[in-house]
This record gives sequence, C-alpha cells and structure tokens, in this order.
Amino acid sequence: MPRPGFTKIELMQQLGQAFRVSQNRSVQIDELVAARLRVNLTDLRALDVVERLGRPTAGVLAAEMGLTTGAITAVVDRLVIAGLLERVRDDEDRRRVHLTLTPRARTEIDAVWGPLKEAYVAMMRGYTNEELRLIIRFMQAGDVLSNELIDRLRAAG
Repeated sequence: MPRPGFTKIELMQQLGQAFRVSQNRSVQIDELVAARLRVNLTDLRALDVVERLGRPTAGVLAAEMGLTTGAITAVVDRLVIAGLLERVRDDEDRRRVHLTLTPRARTEIDAVWGPLKEAYVAMMRGYTNEELRLIIRFMQAGDVLSNELIDRLRAAG
C-alpha cells in the first residue's frame, strides 16, 4: 500500500512495479491452469476469449487473439478433441458456426477460477463505485495503449 508523501513520479514507479509483478503472477497462474486443463497457453487464451465473448465464430476468435484463420482452426480442433470446446451451427444461418465451451470445460474452469473470482469480488467490495469506475477507466486506457503497441510490434515484423 503506497504511503502518503510520495511524489507523483514515485507513485507512478510503484504502480509500474505493481503491474509488472501482477503480470508475472498472471502468467504463472495461466501456466498452472493450462497444465491442469492439459492444454497449452494459446488454447487457454482461446477458452478465455470464448467464455468472455459467449458464442464467437472462429473468425471472431482469430481476430480477438491476433491469429490467422489457419492457426485458429488448429486451436479449435485441439480444444474440440480435448472435449473443452464445441462447434454449434447457427439456427438462422446454417453456414455460420459458433464456438461454445462444453459442460466439462465449464466445470473444470469454474473449479479453477471460481475461488479466485470470489476473492476478487470480495476485494472489490472494499472499493467505492467511483474508485471502481477509475480502475475501469485506467484499465481501458491501458488496453488502448497495449493494442497500439501490438500494432507497432506487428508492423515492425
């Protein structure tokens, strides 16, 4: 917890360090969860995106993950074979296929992430609505910057 009396520069440095620690913890958690689900990190990211977006198509999943359609086909195939993802035809347009988590995937994911989600919800209850709005704005602005960096890195080859 930052103490009063720090300069803005010092607080910004502390925040930067906190983000670096948090990102490293996130990577460690993702590696452990991927191992538990018996998938690789790319496949775990795909499961996360599918869960977050609901019923994306493979094209939407590929765009969200920054992968080619060929690469996403391999990811989806692996997850379908693993019993964690299923392809579901659109009722209105039979040519369109949506991706959904299987009941098994939901059970396994909930077993892993459920306790962490509960802990985060409990932690967030300690913040005011205005503080939560500030955190959301900060995270969204950071996401814009991250997307710009991704674009620059891809363009640089």
